[in-house]
Amino acid sequence: MTPRVLDVHLRGYELRREEIDRQQYYLGCYFYKAVDTVLGNMMRPKGKPAENYLDRPFMQPQDTEEEKLEKEIQQAIRNEQLWIADAHMKGLPETIINI
Repeated sequence: MTPRVLDVHLRGYELRREEIDRQQYYLGCYFYKAVDTVLGNMMRPKGKPAENYLDRPFMQPQDTEEEKLEKEIQQAIRNEQLWIADAHMKGLPETIINI
């Protein structure tokens, strides 16, 4: 192998090691949160609500307000389509709402 090819392989190896290191870090974070949640729930005073584990992974990007709104709109459209399909299955006539 030439020095140029070796340099490319070395850089790839370094990137792979960085990725493994990052994964190990987050694995430790998940483990810490799991142990913290269990111990917090075991030793909580009566009447205090239970702690919950993570809602989403650390690496999952946070949705913006615009993305949340878009998801809600898409869900509403799917619900409307299901409602229309159900009405057709029941033999109900289509309705038109004029606003």
